[in-house]
Amino acid sequence: MMDILDGLLQEEKAAVAADPRSYSNYYVAGLDAGYTKLMKYFDLTAKTPYYRAAICLVPSFKLLYFKDKWRSHEIWVDTVEPDVRQLYNEYATKYSITEPASPPQQTEQPQQTPELGRFKLHRRLDRSVDVDSNSDRRKRRRMVDEFERYLYDEDVVEPFVEEPLTWWREREKSYPILTQMAFDLFSIPAMSAECERVFSQSKRLITDERNRLGSATIEANECLKNWLRRGHEQRRLRDMLAG
Repeated sequence: MMDILDGLLQEEKAAVAADPRSYSNYYVAGLDAGYTKLMKYFDLTAKTPYYRAAICLVPSFKLLYFKDKWRSHEIWVDTVEPDVRQLYNEYATKYSITEPASPPQQTEQPQQTPELGRFKLHRRLDRSVDVDSNSDRRKRRRMVDEFERYLYDEDVVEPFVEEPLTWWREREKSYPILTQMAFDLFSIPAMSAECERVFSQSKRLITDERNRLGSATIEANECLKNWLRRGHEQRRLRDMLAG
């Protein structure tokens, strides 16, 4: 999302530079303020590896996304793989999973359907994130673990993946550590508004007669209520009956 906003702001700044008389001083000031605010939050993402790791774990992007989108900031690009590697090592130590000896098996991707919306269009246009720069995929090298196999194995090349979580679920046996990383990272909400909305609804549960409910009970109740509203439990029940 930040790269989308950055692209939009850069387009507007270029338009202002090309024809400054067509834009008011208020608009230009707002544009500058917006870009400054975006850079503030973008800098915050560099304090943890999670933002970069989440993008890297999208099979269609991997490291090519950064090489294409951050091509004017080579220093940023150089830090991506070491940061994600460090997070991977932490997961490997935590879960103590033995690396599989056999390479991952390719599974057929379902037919993709057309999408609408600026964000989804951005994702679809990034299918081939600067295909000419994918020489890394063709480098012959010894794959020492599943992290390197995922990044550099010629057999793990995906032009476009609509549902990254589904992709990882289908390859959990080949990539147990990376799959766990994907499940954890992709479950992080993009923003806190929905979480705060769910939290605010808990006041309806805690009344004078129910003032000694434990935090675990309140959490479980709010989660179940939210899942039921979203239809998650109904789908799970249908899957159980179908299985």
